[in-house]
Amino acid sequence: MDLKEAARLYPEAAEGRALTEGEVSRFWWRETAREIGRDPGAWAALMVRKGRLFWASYEPPNHLDF
Repeated sequence: MDLKEAARLYPEAAEGRALTEGEVSRFWWRETAREIGRDPGAWAALMVRKGRLFWASYEPPNHLDF
């Protein structure tokens, strides 16, 4: 399945209609904001961890789930 198609399936199912690319994008931005709002502390911890990983010389294996 194409990534673009996969990103579109859930929002269209949730909305119950076909969505434009802009509407799909706005849907995912709202979902992101909602997820951050549910647990801002976890989001901040994740951003700190990502920052450390970015600047570190260690690269985690691909099989780890962030």
